[in-house]
Amino acid sequence: MVVDSSHDYGHITVEKVRNMEFGTLGEAREFYAGYSRVKGFAIRKSKRVKNVKREVVRYNFVCNREGFKQRKWLAKFDIKWEYKPVTKCGCLAKLRIKRNAANGKWCIGRFLDDHNHTLLPRYL
Repeated sequence: MVVDSSHDYGHITVEKVRNMEFGTLGEAREFYAGYSRVKGFAIRKSKRVKNVKREVVRYNFVCNREGFKQRKWLAKFDIKWEYKPVTKCGCLAKLRIKRNAANGKWCIGRFLDDHNHTLLPRYL
């Protein structure tokens, strides 16, 4: 699947996303980055799983607000710089892709589009 900037990600349904396949890991990342821009959130890489041959077979992209800031960074008072604002809120939105062993393509293993925070407006 070739992803271009003119593609209208706003009309893609969850079912269409779950049935997508990509030729490379980069294509999958480009798709999810474009999708996230239209929907109003940012993404980051998360966990990856390798097989015995050290090849990546599964990869997670998550909302940048996934998880929580570690407690040890919230309780330090003897620092010389200002804290960055806490932006992580435990959002569960993610795209998990996995490599199909039969044809070598990347397919969607799990897609969650439920955010527990407000999203940016569609067009800035």
